[in-house]
Parts: sequence; structure tokens; C-alpha cells
Amino acid sequence: MKLLRNEFFIAFLLLLAYLSTNSYIYGWDDQHLEIPILKHMIDPNLYMGDYYVESLSKYFTCWLYPLLAKFITVKQIPTAYLLLFLISRYFMFYWVYRLWLLVSGSSFTALSATLMFMLMGRTEEFLYRSFCHEEFSYIFMFGGFYYFYRERYLLAAMIFGLGVNFHAIYNLFPMLYMTAYLMFCHRNRFQMVFLTGLVFVLASLPFFTLANTYFTFPRSGSSCTCQ
Repeated sequence: MKLLRNEFFIAFLLLLAYLSTNSYIYGWDDQHLEIPILKHMIDPNLYMGDYYVESLSKYFTCWLYPLLAKFITVKQIPTAYLLLFLISRYFMFYWVYRLWLLVSGSSFTALSATLMFMLMGRTEEFLYRSFCHEEFSYIFMFGGFYYFYRERYLLAAMIFGLGVNFHAIYNLFPMLYMTAYLMFCHRNRFQMVFLTGLVFVLASLPFFTLANTYFTFPRSGSSCTCQ
């Protein structure tokens, strides 16, 4: 069937397989730390005087929560988190499947490898039963890996750079690995390192702007003294 060769449909089937073996939990793991921050960003009157919440709200370098705070209410957080969880899982499986399909050239092998990753690998960092910003960043990380293996290095750098705006570490590391590969293995090493680095920095400018604002010019009322 033509439908069974459609990568978007296969990713949907993979998502169903995942949901049939894993339950979604709201308020689990890192969410008990992140949800209060998001609530405070939506309504500053909530958690007023809480040192942890107010401090991290001022110095959190992830754009996901400020963006969410502009478009949802406190009561909509559970629904928004569930939708983002499903979106993150779907596109992560989509890119993992496409990556294995590219490497193996076989739909059966790609499907088997993705199911292995999902059902037997049990890497908790990739398969959390809740949503947080690092889960969202995996869309960019695996998407960047896919285009790296296709030798579309500028596009991979752009995707890694966009992912940095949501979780810096999980997309910075792959970019460093790609940079090392280009430096030692590409015939136009210096040109490619410069171009991919430029694209990466441009795509991650929102992160660098936010970090520079937070740590160079502390907000009024903050007790943080940056050295």
C-alpha cells in the first residue's frame, strides 16, 4: 500500500505504538520545577516571593516558556503540555525513522530500528513520559542529524541552531561533533566550518540575545552578582 510507504503515516503508527506501551504523566519529573516557572511567567502574582521561581524566571535561557506564556492561560497548561508532548514524540519518531531509512535503505530495517529504540532501548532522556523543553529540542537534534548524514551541512547547522533556542546543550553538542567532522574530513574544511558556524550562530541568535540580556544586565531587584 502506498500509505504504508508514507513517512508521515509511519511516524503516526510509531507514535501509536509508543502510546500503547507508555503512559503520559502530567506533573511528573522536571515538570514540578518547570510548571511553576511557566505559571509565574503567565501571571507574575503566582509564586510571588518564591526565590526559586522568581530567580529562574529571570535567568531561564529557553524560549519555549516565554513564548507559551504569551499564548496560553494557566488553566490551559495541561492541555498545551499534552499537545506539545504528542508533537514532540511524533516528530522525534519521524526523524529517527527517516535517519534509519537513509542509513539502511530499507523500510523494514528502519522501522525495526526505530521500534528497537522505542521499545527496548528505554533511554529515559529520549522517552520521558512527560513533556519538557528538552523533549521539544529532540525534534531539531534528530532532524539535524538526518541532514548531516545527507551531507546538507548548512541545513543541519540551521536546524541545530534553531534547537539551541529551546535547549542549548542537546543541540550544541551535535553541532560541535559536526564541526569536528568538517574540520578533519571535509575537503573544503575551513570554508565549511566558517559557513556552518555562521549559519548556526544566526539561527541561535534569540538564545544568545536572551543569555546576553540576562547575564550582562541583571534585572532590577535581582540578587545575582555575575562575575
